[in-house]
Amino acid sequence: MGFEALSRGAAALEAVDTAEQAYRTLVKNAEMFGDQATIHKGQALRYLRAHTGPPIELLFCDPPYSLGEDELHTILAEALPQLHEAATVVIERGSRSPEPSWPAGMEPFHHKTYGTTTIWLAEPV
Repeated sequence: MGFEALSRGAAALEAVDTAEQAYRTLVKNAEMFGDQATIHKGQALRYLRAHTGPPIELLFCDPPYSLGEDELHTILAEALPQLHEAATVVIERGSRSPEPSWPAGMEPFHHKTYGTTTIWLAEPV
């Protein structure tokens, strides 16, 4: 999704992944975009806690489906103060997962299920 956004005019992409194969694929794809794409190997929560860049306008969170709801809530709560006021948050979860527990100040506005995947869209309020 981030590379698609870059190809459609987004100014920058910061991607974070812990899985080695995913990280290598992200790095390879980032080569097409030069310094517009920065790839980090590590945990999203650690990245968010250290983030000092401009406000995040699009946050795409695709955690492992096995990630617990409490951990997802913590990630969303850490991201909230760093979001642009008009940001969109996209969460990908397994269709059997419950609706994410949204932190105060973030509300969902749409969701859709595609086979075994559900996409949730939220925004800061």
